[in-house]
Amino acid sequence: MMLHCNSLLKHVNRSWLRKIRAVNAAYTTRVSSGPPVYLVVGGVAGGATVSARMRRNSDKAKIVMFERGQYVSFANCGLPYYVGNVIKDERKLLVASPDMFTKRFNIEVRNESNVKSIDRKNKQITIENQGKTYTESYDKLILAVGASPIRPPIEGMDCNGVFSVRSIENSRAIRDYMDKLPSSRKKCAIVGAGFIGLEMAENMVHRGYECTVIDGLPHVMGIMDHEMVIPFHRVLTEHGIRLLMNEKLQAIKNKNKSTDALPELQVVTDSQQVIDADIVILGLGVLPENQLAKECGLELGTRGSIKVNKQMQTSDADIFAVGDAVETYHCVSNTPINLALAGPAQQQARLVADVITGVYPTDTYRGVQGSSVCAVFGEILATTGLTMTQLQRMGSIPGRDMNNICA
Repeated sequence: MMLHCNSLLKHVNRSWLRKIRAVNAAYTTRVSSGPPVYLVVGGVAGGATVSARMRRNSDKAKIVMFERGQYVSFANCGLPYYVGNVIKDERKLLVASPDMFTKRFNIEVRNESNVKSIDRKNKQITIENQGKTYTESYDKLILAVGASPIRPPIEGMDCNGVFSVRSIENSRAIRDYMDKLPSSRKKCAIVGAGFIGLEMAENMVHRGYECTVIDGLPHVMGIMDHEMVIPFHRVLTEHGIRLLMNEKLQAIKNKNKSTDALPELQVVTDSQQVIDADIVILGLGVLPENQLAKECGLELGTRGSIKVNKQMQTSDADIFAVGDAVETYHCVSNTPINLALAGPAQQQARLVADVITGVYPTDTYRGVQGSSVCAVFGEILATTGLTMTQLQRMGSIPGRDMNNICA
């Protein structure tokens, strides 16, 4: 009986694979007269996932991934812990190398290649690498361009010793700067009390720094409800972290006027409080990278994110977008949202790969519900769906009784 079941299972699997290949071949024919060319702009969660999935679905397509940085696939959630020396070896942050993509998936990776523009009419992109520019044609283009750290246009953003945390290069620069500071200079100001801000605070304490966390909202983790974050306030202060809530960043000044010496920074808030710091970390959130989309005329949505339909297709039928740069929708409120999380980026990437290669050409994205988790000093704070704070900010949800929801 067991042998019969195994034989039947193998037959079903072979039959299923034949059907996939047939659909894939038919869909490929509709896209291009020859092997289809799929170009992916950006790596990490969105770009690396969609590239690998497309190769699993199609062994004929030409797949090229462009990444303007050095690293095409890395664990960005581990960056604060690399700064904190919890992760000591930078290589442990790397998920996959360009060489692995080439050897295992037959995917061409061109890192340190900056895509400068999109020519929608001729279906071409222009790439810059080491001072030279060239073009590549595509059948389908996938934008996984991510988001950029917010750096407000105020005094002091260009000061030495002021950092954002978004890439391995950022984290390495922070570590190198900390190595230059004498042991007597161990004051850190962190602006922003979200995920990055709190994780960086924990790791700076781990490195022996005296930390002050500044945020314009009444409590840390502003998307959460106040009563839910009280335990976090307690554990942060117990570990010596000073919390300055309801304070907005106004400027960063340098007391040391010597250009050769390390700066002596001062963070100034809107109430004119002054916080001395040897290093400043910005954790003010991110904004979608929309320059490519905007310049080529793609429709934009929430916070300047790239507007897509439920198949992650942009206003151009041959261009798809995934990840931190896109506007999707919240599956609880059914309202537009731009959400910068790795989980949704990977889900969107797998869907796009299946739609483009014709494996599941009618699949649609079910939206996000905002599931996230933050762990600091052993305390864990998690959320999913909509918090009371978010509901009150929204004011109303079409077809929903807000009085009952917020009761």
